[in-house]
Amino acid sequence: MLLIAAETGRRAAGPWAPTLVGHVGTMLFHVALIMLCLFAMGLYQRRYMRGRALIQNITIAAGMSLVLWLVLDNLIMGNRTSFVRISAAHFGLFALMGLTRPIVCFYCRNFASKRRLALVGSPALAQHVQQITDSITPSEFVVVAHHPMDCAAGRDEMPKMLQSLRDSAEYDEIYVEMGSADLDLLVEKLPGCKLGRISPQTAPSIALFERYGRWIEQETGGPPALPSLSGTNYRFFWVKRVLETLIAGFGVLLVLPVIVLTMIAIKLDDGGSVFYRQTRVGKNGRHFSVLKFRSMIENAETDGARWASVGDCRVTRIGEFLRKSRIDEIPQLFNVLKGDMALVGPRPERPEFVEQLARDIPGYEGRHVVRPGLTGWAQISYSYGSSLEDARWKTRFDFYYIKNWTIWLDLAIVAQTVRVVLLAEGSR
Repeated sequence: MLLIAAETGRRAAGPWAPTLVGHVGTMLFHVALIMLCLFAMGLYQRRYMRGRALIQNITIAAGMSLVLWLVLDNLIMGNRTSFVRISAAHFGLFALMGLTRPIVCFYCRNFASKRRLALVGSPALAQHVQQITDSITPSEFVVVAHHPMDCAAGRDEMPKMLQSLRDSAEYDEIYVEMGSADLDLLVEKLPGCKLGRISPQTAPSIALFERYGRWIEQETGGPPALPSLSGTNYRFFWVKRVLETLIAGFGVLLVLPVIVLTMIAIKLDDGGSVFYRQTRVGKNGRHFSVLKFRSMIENAETDGARWASVGDCRVTRIGEFLRKSRIDEIPQLFNVLKGDMALVGPRPERPEFVEQLARDIPGYEGRHVVRPGLTGWAQISYSYGSSLEDARWKTRFDFYYIKNWTIWLDLAIVAQTVRVVLLAEGSR
């Protein structure tokens, strides 16, 4: 479908490409553009496969790709694009997607292959894994066997049983609950078990949370293994820093008209100060001043620091719009340029909240191993938090980001932040 739309768009843009390479290149460019818009709106995620969210996100993705296609075709490629033809191709394609998605959803829910898991461990392990299955909709795995075993009592039987499970074609993955001493013994008696389908874990449910839920359950497993900034990771983090500085500098120039208009709007609204500085905790626990457009009344925290909530009476008239559109966060681009923040990373919290959360959430201060960000994995995966339980969930996602950081993960987060902003997800 994407290739048909791309070919229609290429024909609408003008004459045939002079060479086959140019023809194919133009088509692939258009396909990549449409796929980027689909990805940005979360349409490759199963949770957006049906319902009103599907229709809404497909419509927005169609509008985004149409605008980008017209702009890039006219400004970069110098084509004279037929607006009517390319619009018809776009919305026809996206309408077809909307009609076929429920069918795809039905297939994925009922017929698509899922990872078949076997569990070896205590009954509590099976209950915990069931909680994971219930929290991921639709689930990407199914538990087809559970072998209860007391690891301490079954040391001698464990290697033989695991070898039998490993040789069976009924399971894709085998998670084994073991203590560290038993784990060493198993590796000794069953060489290469870690390289096969068997995954010995001191806390198997933690590994399942990370792989299928894209978060790390730190409460029972302690703080996760955090990325090292030495060697390869150190070089990649410098690449991240250079890229983010360039993007932030370009972003400031791009949104300069928005900055000026916002400053005027805030002044006209209540005549107070335009910017608002607030102390936050950054990398390695260092305090810095975050810069935002003021969206609350002045002296809004005379009674102490507290999380903003939905319908907060302290929010000004223009501030409500600034928060929903995330425009109030734009001045933080200057924090990125200064080096206090990154474009992508865990959101910085206030010292008062950090002190409280560090007491209640094990390993919470592990978030500070990297620079805080304008957006992050927690922001695109979870709604705005205004409670301790929300903070627990966001910390789980932050730990996943820190442990699994790559440049590609950063790019994916930036792309999907478009959806969060356009749909005002988690606004408060």
